[in-house]
Amino acid sequence: MDDWRGVFVIQQVLCSGVNRGVGQLPSTAEASELLNSVNGTRTPIAALATSQGNFFDSQSFDPCVIVNPSDSTKLIMLFTGMAAPVGAGEQKIGRATANVSSPTVWTVSNGGSPVLTATTGYETGGGGLRADSLLYNSSDNKLYLFYTAKESAAGATCALASSSDLGLTWTRLGQIITPTAPEETCSGLAVLQEGSTLHGIYSYRVSSNLLHYRYASASTSSWTTWTKGGVDIYSDGSRQLEMHKLMKVDSTYLIVYESGSFSPVLDWDIRFATSSSPSTAFTRSSNNPFFVKSGTIGAFDRYHVATPQVMVINGCYYLFYCGAIDHSDPVTDNHWQMGIVPLNYP
Repeated sequence: MDDWRGVFVIQQVLCSGVNRGVGQLPSTAEASELLNSVNGTRTPIAALATSQGNFFDSQSFDPCVIVNPSDSTKLIMLFTGMAAPVGAGEQKIGRATANVSSPTVWTVSNGGSPVLTATTGYETGGGGLRADSLLYNSSDNKLYLFYTAKESAAGATCALASSSDLGLTWTRLGQIITPTAPEETCSGLAVLQEGSTLHGIYSYRVSSNLLHYRYASASTSSWTTWTKGGVDIYSDGSRQLEMHKLMKVDSTYLIVYESGSFSPVLDWDIRFATSSSPSTAFTRSSNNPFFVKSGTIGAFDRYHVATPQVMVINGCYYLFYCGAIDHSDPVTDNHWQMGIVPLNYP
C-alpha cells in the first residue's frame, strides 16, 4: 500500500505477533476487514484531558495525526481545543506529539499554548478555528493544515496554512473553499493526496441546518486553488454529520465520520461510507454505527463519540476520536476529551 501522506498513513510493517484473523487489525487488511473490525480497549489521552485551565479546558477534539516526516518513530497531532466556558469558549488549534511505540501517550507542544488562533478577518466573528486535515508535502518539506475558519458562524470557510517547522508556527495561505448558493457555510475539509491530485470532501450547511458533503479538488502544483464538484455526494438522512476524514484502502475510498442529532437528541456515533471514486456518491456501510458511546459510568466517552480519524500506527489500525463526559443533552454543553482505540479482528 502507499503512504497517503497524513490523512491515512500506512507503514509497511505488521504488528508484532499479529496473525491474520486474530488480534489487532494490521495494515494488510482489506476495506471489508476494516469495516467489519471491532474496537479494543478505549484509552483517554491524559495530556488532552479537560478542566486543566488551558486553551482546551472545555474540550479537545478534531485529531489530525501523521507520522513525523523527519522522524518515523514519532507522531504529530494537530487538534482543536475549546477554552472555558463549556460549549461556548473560543476554539483554537494546538499541537501534540507521541512516540509511534506508545500512541496513547501524548505531550502538548508549544508550552501548552495553541499554535494557531483566530486573528484575521475571515477567521474572527464566529466560534474560532477547527483543525480539519494535516498533510506533508515532500516537494517543499512543509506541513499543510486545512482548517475551518469562523466556525459555527454564517460564512464559515475552509482555509489553509503551511509550516516549515513541523507545525510549531504557521503561515496563513488564505481561504480556499467559500460558500456558494445554496451553501451557507463550508467546513471540515477532509483531504487525501493521490499522486498529484488533492481530493477533498467538505461539509456545507443549508437553512434546514442539516449538513451535507461535497467534493472539491486541487493539484499539488497549487495547493490554494480548488475546484468544487457542485453536487452532493453524501448525507446521513435526517441525522447531522460534520467532521470526517477521507481515506483509501486498496481501490475503495472511505469516509469515516460523526453522525447524530441535536433535536431530537440522538446519540452521536462514528460511521463509514464507501465509494469507488472520491467525487461520486458514497454508500453507507452495512456495519453502522461502527463505533458508539461506551455507556460506562465515569468514562470520558460515556454519552457520545465524535470527530474520528482512522490510521495505521506501527502496522496496526487505530481510531482516534473524542467522547462526551457529562450528559446526553445538550450535546454541545459537554466536556469532550480525546481518546484512542485499537481496531481488532472480530
